Amino acid sequence: MDYVCEDLFSLEVHEEVYDNYGNVSHVRLDSDILYNDKETSISKLMKRYSTLFVGKCFSIKESGQSINVGKDFPGEFAYSKSSLVLSKSKKLIKGKLLNNIDEIILNATNRMYSNDHKPKHVRDAKYGFYKYDTSFSLYFGLEERFYTGKIVIRNDEDGKKYLYAIAFQKQ
Repeated sequence: MDYVCEDLFSLEVHEEVYDNYGNVSHVRLDSDILYNDKETSISKLMKRYSTLFVGKCFSIKESGQSINVGKDFPGEFAYSKSSLVLSKSKKLIKGKLLNNIDEIILNATNRMYSNDHKPKHVRDAKYGFYKYDTSFSLYFGLEERFYTGKIVIRNDEDGKKYLYAIAFQKQ
């Protein structure tokens, strides 16, 4: 049985782009919110901004699952091994995902279950992970660039589902 959010985070729709069938094809990200103030590392900015979502709950339209943001998300989002090797420009893009995280989660599709996990996940992802597809775009000047990615949701031993990671690549 899926956990039902007691307090859904209020969704502010920024801009969803629809295909010819009325389905959301991708989310167009806000491009001007996260910026580097030159004195703070991008990873620190991402962690600071992502802490605003801890304790919030989002819903995935396709599966109806409720996704919580746990206290471990900011550290994993900003300082995971895959995040640390990103270039400065890709870290900025990853940070900008946070501006529309509600829509990114809402429009996730193609749920797949994965039981493979590292020893550190024995407790916090006792029941494996769900991986969803996502797509988004971002304007760089007059050029719109498109990205695809995966949203990773961990199935905790407490029966709840938590946002674990978001990975992306340019289309």
